Amino acid sequence: MSEQRPEKLCGRALSAADLEVIREEIGRAEPANRAEIARRVCRALEWTNALGEPKLMSAWWGCCGCTGRA
Repeated sequence: MSEQRPEKLCGRALSAADLEVIREEIGRAEPANRAEIARRVCRALEWTNALGEPKLMSAWWGCCGCTGRA
């Protein structure tokens, strides 16, 4: 069975490598809550808006959808 993933997340193409980074950051997050995971993912994948701020809400929603976690 092939893994389905969105083609784009936070306004950019989402690769299998990006998805792996997301999964790794979920495993590393301490405390393991959605806000910390979103911060880590934004930092690791350099997801920022035009002002250079992390795209936390986009990352939070994207991470929940990509990994099947809510």
